[in-house]
Amino acid sequence: MTLAEKIVDEVKRVLTEEIIIAQTNGTIIAATDPARVGQFHEGAYLTSFEGQKRILTKDDQQHMKGVKAGINLPIYFKQEVIGVIGMTGDPIHVSPFGEILRKMTELLIHEHEFFQETETDERQLEAFVFDWLHLPETAIDLTEKASRLQLDINKERAVVLIDCQDESL
Repeated sequence: MTLAEKIVDEVKRVLTEEIIIAQTNGTIIAATDPARVGQFHEGAYLTSFEGQKRILTKDDQQHMKGVKAGINLPIYFKQEVIGVIGMTGDPIHVSPFGEILRKMTELLIHEHEFFQETETDERQLEAFVFDWLHLPETAIDLTEKASRLQLDINKERAVVLIDCQDESL
Protein backbone atom coordinates (compact mmCIF):
# COMPACT_ATOMS: atom_id res chain seq x y z
CA MET A 1 0.00 0.00 0.00
CA THR A 2 1.44 3.36 -1.03
CA LEU A 3 1.64 6.35 1.30
CA ALA A 4 -1.13 8.06 -0.72
CA GLU A 5 -3.40 5.02 -0.30
CA LYS A 6 -2.69 4.91 3.44
CA ILE A 7 -3.62 8.59 3.79
CA VAL A 8 -6.90 8.13 1.89
CA ASP A 9 -7.67 4.96 3.86
CA GLU A 10 -7.23 6.77 7.19
CA VAL A 11 -9.17 9.87 6.13
CA LYS A 12 -12.20 7.93 4.91
CA ARG A 13 -12.62 6.55 8.43
CA VAL A 14 -13.40 10.02 9.80
CA LEU A 15 -14.79 12.02 6.85
CA THR A 16 -17.72 11.24 4.58
CA GLU A 17 -16.50 13.41 1.69
CA GLU A 18 -14.73 11.80 -1.25
CA ILE A 19 -10.96 12.26 -1.30
CA ILE A 20 -8.44 11.92 -4.13
CA ILE A 21 -4.68 12.23 -4.28
CA ALA A 22 -3.27 12.94 -7.73
CA GLN A 23 0.16 13.29 -9.27
CA THR A 24 1.21 16.62 -10.77
CA ASN A 25 0.25 15.29 -14.21
CA GLY A 26 -3.36 14.95 -13.01
CA THR A 27 -3.42 11.16 -12.68
CA ILE A 28 -5.35 10.02 -9.60
CA ILE A 29 -3.17 7.62 -7.57
CA ALA A 30 -5.44 7.12 -4.54
CA ALA A 31 -9.14 7.75 -3.92
CA THR A 32 -11.96 6.85 -1.58
CA ASP A 33 -13.71 5.65 -4.76
CA PRO A 34 -11.30 3.05 -6.19
CA ALA A 35 -12.90 3.41 -9.65
CA ARG A 36 -11.29 6.87 -9.95
CA VAL A 37 -7.72 5.59 -9.52
CA GLY A 38 -5.81 5.92 -12.79
CA GLN A 39 -8.21 8.53 -14.20
CA PHE A 40 -7.15 11.99 -15.31
CA HIS A 41 -8.31 14.89 -13.12
CA GLU A 42 -8.06 18.20 -14.94
CA GLY A 43 -8.55 20.21 -11.75
CA ALA A 44 -5.60 18.45 -10.08
CA TYR A 45 -3.44 19.09 -13.14
CA LEU A 46 -4.28 22.81 -13.10
CA THR A 47 -3.84 23.02 -9.31
CA SER A 48 -0.35 21.52 -9.51
CA PHE A 49 0.57 23.89 -12.33
CA GLU A 50 -0.76 26.98 -10.49
CA GLY A 51 0.47 25.88 -7.05
CA GLN A 52 -2.54 27.19 -5.16
CA LYS A 53 -5.94 26.10 -3.87
CA ARG A 54 -8.57 25.68 -6.55
CA ILE A 55 -12.32 25.70 -5.96
CA LEU A 56 -14.21 23.44 -8.34
CA THR A 57 -17.87 24.27 -9.00
CA LYS A 58 -20.74 22.26 -10.41
CA ASP A 59 -20.12 24.17 -13.66
CA ASP A 60 -16.47 22.98 -13.66
CA GLN A 61 -17.78 19.47 -13.13
CA GLN A 62 -19.61 19.76 -16.46
CA HIS A 63 -16.69 21.19 -18.45
CA MET A 64 -13.53 19.71 -16.92
CA LYS A 65 -12.37 16.13 -17.28
CA GLY A 66 -12.59 13.88 -14.20
CA VAL A 67 -13.72 16.70 -11.88
CA LYS A 68 -16.30 16.74 -9.09
CA ALA A 69 -17.35 19.90 -7.25
CA GLY A 70 -15.16 20.64 -4.23
CA ILE A 71 -11.61 21.83 -3.62
CA ASN A 72 -8.12 20.89 -4.80
CA LEU A 73 -5.03 21.75 -2.78
CA PRO A 74 -1.40 21.43 -3.87
CA ILE A 75 0.83 19.18 -1.75
CA TYR A 76 4.25 20.72 -1.17
CA PHE A 77 7.52 18.96 -0.36
CA LYS A 78 10.79 20.90 -0.26
CA GLN A 79 9.07 24.00 -1.72
CA GLU A 80 7.84 22.02 -4.75
CA VAL A 81 4.35 20.84 -5.67
CA ILE A 82 4.55 17.04 -5.70
CA GLY A 83 0.86 16.25 -5.92
CA VAL A 84 -2.68 17.39 -5.26
CA ILE A 85 -5.26 16.42 -2.69
CA GLY A 86 -8.90 16.86 -3.63
CA MET A 87 -12.06 16.78 -1.56
CA THR A 88 -15.62 16.81 -2.89
CA GLY A 89 -18.40 18.87 -1.38
CA ASP A 90 -19.40 22.46 -0.72
CA PRO A 91 -16.11 24.45 -0.71
CA ILE A 92 -17.24 26.53 2.30
CA HIS A 93 -17.82 23.34 4.29
CA VAL A 94 -14.81 21.27 3.14
CA SER A 95 -12.11 23.99 2.93
CA PRO A 96 -11.13 23.83 6.63
CA PHE A 97 -10.92 20.03 6.46
CA GLY A 98 -8.96 20.25 3.22
CA GLU A 99 -6.35 22.55 4.74
CA ILE A 100 -5.92 20.23 7.72
CA LEU A 101 -5.72 17.25 5.39
CA ARG A 102 -3.09 18.95 3.24
CA LYS A 103 -0.94 19.83 6.28
CA MET A 104 -1.29 16.30 7.65
CA THR A 105 -0.31 14.86 4.26
CA GLU A 106 2.74 17.13 3.99
CA LEU A 107 3.83 16.17 7.52
CA LEU A 108 3.45 12.46 6.73
CA ILE A 109 5.52 12.88 3.57
CA HIS A 110 8.28 14.66 5.54
CA GLU A 111 8.17 11.94 8.20
CA HIS A 112 8.29 9.20 5.56
CA GLU A 113 11.29 10.86 3.88
CA PHE A 114 13.07 11.24 7.25
CA PHE A 115 12.60 7.55 8.08
CA GLN A 116 13.84 6.51 4.64
CA GLU A 117 16.95 8.69 5.01
CA THR A 118 17.59 7.32 8.52
CA GLU A 119 17.19 3.76 7.31
CA THR A 120 19.57 4.40 4.39
CA ASP A 121 22.14 5.95 6.75
CA GLU A 122 21.91 2.95 9.07
CA ARG A 123 22.39 0.50 6.18
CA GLN A 124 25.40 2.45 4.92
CA LEU A 125 26.95 2.43 8.39
CA GLU A 126 26.35 -1.32 8.78
CA ALA A 127 27.89 -1.99 5.36
CA PHE A 128 30.87 0.20 6.25
CA VAL A 129 31.50 -1.63 9.55
CA PHE A 130 31.24 -4.98 7.76
CA ASP A 131 33.75 -3.82 5.12
CA TRP A 132 36.02 -2.33 7.79
CA LEU A 133 36.16 -5.67 9.60
CA HIS A 134 36.70 -7.76 6.47
CA LEU A 135 38.76 -5.65 4.04
CA PRO A 136 42.49 -4.95 4.21
CA GLU A 137 43.43 -1.85 6.25
CA THR A 138 44.83 -0.05 3.22
CA ALA A 139 41.67 -0.16 1.16
CA ILE A 140 41.35 3.35 -0.34
CA ASP A 141 37.64 2.79 -0.92
CA LEU A 142 37.20 2.26 2.83
CA THR A 143 38.82 5.62 3.60
CA GLU A 144 36.52 7.36 1.11
CA LYS A 145 33.45 5.67 2.60
CA ALA A 146 34.52 6.70 6.11
CA SER A 147 34.93 10.28 4.95
CA ARG A 148 31.43 10.32 3.39
CA LEU A 149 29.99 8.92 6.63
CA GLN A 150 32.01 11.47 8.64
CA LEU A 151 33.85 8.73 10.55
CA ASP A 152 37.44 8.96 11.75
CA ILE A 153 38.87 5.49 11.12
CA ASN A 154 42.26 6.48 12.54
CA LYS A 155 40.81 6.96 16.02
CA GLU A 156 41.58 4.09 18.42
CA ARG A 157 38.52 2.07 19.39
CA ALA A 158 37.77 -0.92 21.59
CA VAL A 159 34.88 -3.33 21.40
CA VAL A 160 33.21 -4.56 24.56
CA LEU A 161 30.86 -7.53 24.46
CA ILE A 162 28.75 -8.37 27.49
CA ASP A 163 26.74 -11.58 27.73
CA CYS A 164 23.97 -11.37 30.32
CA GLN A 165 22.46 -14.67 31.35
CA ASP A 166 19.94 -13.02 33.67
CA GLU A 167 17.12 -11.63 31.47
CA SER A 168 15.86 -9.36 34.26
CA LEU A 169 18.79 -6.96 33.68
